Amino acid sequence: LNTKLNLIELLSGVRCTQVNDREKSLTFYLHQTGLVGDMYYKLTVTKATSENAESEDIQDVMYEPRWTKPKNYVGEWKDNIQRVKEALPDYLLGKISFPSNTLLMFNNKISSCLNNGEVREKREEERVEEREG
Repeated sequence: LNTKLNLIELLSGVRCTQVNDREKSLTFYLHQTGLVGDMYYKLTVTKATSENAESEDIQDVMYEPRWTKPKNYVGEWKDNIQRVKEALPDYLLGKISFPSNTLLMFNNKISSCLNNGEVREKREEERVEEREG
């Protein structure tokens, strides 16, 4: 099992650091890496119950970025967070919810943002132009 999880982590850049299994939900604490920096966030999924199993085949996922420095983070946290925030679209800077059947698209968006240095460079150029203009 560990080998499979390590392979998935290497392929995706996403590592699950903690899981909280509560009566009505599962919360996954995730660490995602990319060229831009490291991002920490949590995804909470409501568990299907016998009451909602038939009516809710597609469950909502709650996304919440975590901007506080993790205990085991090595590096300059403020610089990392600044780069990550600049790379993400505004809607990913705060809590959002989305249907579970779009989780792959969500992961692709985060991965694309964290690995697309062009977006960050373009924003930096725009800021320089604003200051000069």
